[in-house]
Amino acid sequence: MKTSAPARWPLRLSAAGLALVLIFAVAGTSFLIWSQDFSAAASSDYEIAVDSKDAAIRLERAAALAEERAEAEAKAEAARIEAEAAELAKRDAKFAEAGLTPAGNDVYYMFADQSNYTCGYWDCAYVVLLAMSGCPNSLYVEAAVTRNGVDIGLANHLAAAVPVEGQVNAHLEDFSGSGDGFRITKVNCF
Repeated sequence: MKTSAPARWPLRLSAAGLALVLIFAVAGTSFLIWSQDFSAAASSDYEIAVDSKDAAIRLERAAALAEERAEAEAKAEAARIEAEAAELAKRDAKFAEAGLTPAGNDVYYMFADQSNYTCGYWDCAYVVLLAMSGCPNSLYVEAAVTRNGVDIGLANHLAAAVPVEGQVNAHLEDFSGSGDGFRITKVNCF
């Protein structure tokens, strides 16, 4: 038995066949390049999406942390203010026992006992002022001159700078000679 070799076809391509092979080759290469670019773009888009999601998560965490810090600071500030208010209330009570009245601006006052001073021609009063935080420039006290509980005039006193926990003895006079008392209306610490 004789075997025959397979028949070989001679490779003959017409111009149209050659053009078709070239078109498929170019198209295949173009598709390969496009798919690699598309794959790289898709990979890049995926990385951007992942980075964006990570950034959003980090931003949310930072916002939550900032909110927690703000709440903690607000609570600490509220506690500090509450402690200061309690301390001030305690001090006000202590000074009230001593006869001192709070006038604001961390200043307390009381009228001096009339047996401790004398007035000249006009009626007068001395007011003892205690400036707990001091008044770096001056301390001003103003009082209404009263007659039978009705304001009929004005008396005032301006003291120079007062040191911390300093005391001022303010001299108030009724130059009209028609009043029977004084009522503190204003105390300013400058």
